[in-house]
Amino acid sequence: IDDQQTIHPIISLSGSDFRILIEFGIPYSQPLSEKSMITDTLVSLTGKIIGVDERNAFIWLTCTLCESNVESVPHNRYWCEGCGNTTHNPQASVQLIVSLSISELPHWNIKLELEQRTISQLLPISINCIAQGLNVSSLIGQIVSLKTCLVKEIEHNEVCLKEVNTDWNSQVNN
Repeated sequence: IDDQQTIHPIISLSGSDFRILIEFGIPYSQPLSEKSMITDTLVSLTGKIIGVDERNAFIWLTCTLCESNVESVPHNRYWCEGCGNTTHNPQASVQLIVSLSISELPHWNIKLELEQRTISQLLPISINCIAQGLNVSSLIGQIVSLKTCLVKEIEHNEVCLKEVNTDWNSQVNN
């Protein structure tokens, strides 16, 4: 952002790049608005979940050490493809894209791909979810407040965002 409040895209930042921006006090995002909707720009937002993209929601098992995919092996154990760890207790990981209502943007369809930490705050997730499925209807009406999201795509009155994984990003209110 320059002196005239022009928004400049920030492209391809890694987690360490975000930490550097924070250490130097550089503004890394601004509130989501029609003005801030530029592809590859970082924004913050607060919105109410009004829908879940159930076609693209899925759950799978991952390693508790490195979060890589695991494969079932004999004796109720799981082997990690990433680090080679063998365990009885992998963790369940979930992919979710939600639709948000944001009062400042009433005529926009806002879709947000959530990070694992935020999903875990919103939904109780366990290995049992693999067999039983997720109750995504419990997400409707929950308020999500995120400090860092990437604007991925803008088309007509629809914006697609992706939550950026940071240690200080999300706050969830039921």
